[in-house]
Amino acid sequence: DAASLLRKLNPPLDVVAELGRGSFGTVYKCKDALQKRFVAVKLVNDAKNAQAAMREGQKLLRAKHKNIVQIYRVLDLNPILGTASCALEMEVVAGGDLSEHLDAARRRPEQRLPAAAVLRFSRQLLHALVHLRDEMKWLYGDIKPQNMLLQMPADHSAIDHSDAGIMLAY
Repeated sequence: DAASLLRKLNPPLDVVAELGRGSFGTVYKCKDALQKRFVAVKLVNDAKNAQAAMREGQKLLRAKHKNIVQIYRVLDLNPILGTASCALEMEVVAGGDLSEHLDAARRRPEQRLPAAAVLRFSRQLLHALVHLRDEMKWLYGDIKPQNMLLQMPADHSAIDHSDAGIMLAY
C-alpha cells in the first residue's frame, strides 16, 4: 500500500491523508520529518503515465514561479517496486482545486468566487503559463480546474478570496 511504500523512501514519508485521485495517480499529504514540513506526493503506478510524469516532473523541478506548484523531488520507484512507477514530491497547497470551488458554487450560489478574484486568478494563471513558455520553452497542455489549486491565507479565512491565489499543478 501507499503508506508502506512511502516509508521506504529516503527520507521516509508518513502518509497523513489522501488528497485526491486523478487520471495519472493518487495524491497524498505526507509528513517529511527530516525537512520538518508537509508535502504532497503524487504516486503514478501506470508504466506509460509514470514515464511521462517523470519527464514532466524533471522539467518542473526547474520551474521557479510563485504560481506554479514547487516540485521537490521526482522519484523512480522501479527499484523499490520492480515495476514502472514514480512519485512526485511537491509543496502542499491548502485551498483545494478550482473544480471543488466551482462545484460548491453550483450548489450554493452565494459561495461563488467574486469577479475580482476570478480576474486575479486568470492573471496569475496566465503569468504561470507565460513563464513555462518563455523561460522553459514548454507549452503546458493540461489546463483544467482540477490542476488549478487555490492558495489560501494561513488562517484559511479568505471568505472574500481577497488574499487567495491560484497555482498551476501537474
